[in-house]
Amino acid sequence: MAWAVRSGLLLIALVTFGMGVTHGFTAQLLLRLLAGIASAWVLVHVSAWALARLSALHRPAASGVVFADVGAGIAGAGALCMAMMQWDAHADQAWQAFGAVSLLLLVLIWPAYRERIPDTKTAAMPVRRTQWDADKLRLVLCYGAFGFGYIIPATFLPAMAHQYISNPAMFSWAWPVFGAAAALSTYAVSHWLHAANIRKLRAFSYLLMAPGVVLPVVWLRPPRARVCRRAVDRGVGAGVGRSGVVAFSAVM
Repeated sequence: MAWAVRSGLLLIALVTFGMGVTHGFTAQLLLRLLAGIASAWVLVHVSAWALARLSALHRPAASGVVFADVGAGIAGAGALCMAMMQWDAHADQAWQAFGAVSLLLLVLIWPAYRERIPDTKTAAMPVRRTQWDADKLRLVLCYGAFGFGYIIPATFLPAMAHQYISNPAMFSWAWPVFGAAAALSTYAVSHWLHAANIRKLRAFSYLLMAPGVVLPVVWLRPPRARVCRRAVDRGVGAGVGRSGVVAFSAVM
C-alpha cells in the first residue's frame, strides 16, 4: 500500500512540474491525463490505508479529514496563485512552483507511509473476494454518475463566471472559496453528523448540489455565481464526508 501512495504522489509532482516546461498540446494532454490517473490512484489507496489505521486507532470521528485536506489543498493552491499573480509570475513558473511544492510535501510525509508487518493472525486470514450483487452495482453506478455530474459544473461553472467577472483579482477568489467550502463542510459533516444515516445524508448532499448545477443556467450573476459554487461545494463535501478517512493518521 505504501509504495502505491508514494509512487502516485511522486508522479503527480513530476507531471505537475513537467506542465511548466512543455508547451505542445499533445504533451500537455498526456501530462494532465497522467496527473488525473495518479490523483485517483492515490485517493483510492490513501482511503483504504487510512481506513485501516482509523479502525485500529478507534477514531471514526476523524474520518472526514482526508477529504477536508483535498478542499484545503484547493484553497491553498488558489491562494498561492493569487500571490503569484501579485508577483507577475508566468504560467510556466506557476506550474513549476506547484511541482516543487508537491515534491517538498511528499518528502515531508514520506515516512508516514511505511509498510507494516502484519501479525500472524492477520496474515493467516484468507482474503475474501467481493461478492457482487444488485446493491453493490447500484453503488458503483451512483459513484460514476456523481463523478460525471460533478466534473461538468466544476469545469464550466468557473468559465461561465469568468464571463461576468472581468477583474482577475476578484475572479481569483473562486478557487480559495471553492476549497474552503468543501473542506469546512466535509470536516463538519464527519464530526457532527457521523451518526446520521449514510444513505439519507448522501441523498441530501445530492439534493443540495443539484441547485448549484441548475441555477447558473438561468440565474448567473457574480454574487449568484458564488452561491451556486458554494452549493456545489457543500454537496460534494457532505457526500464524501461520511466515507472520508484520515490521510495522516499514521503519525498519530
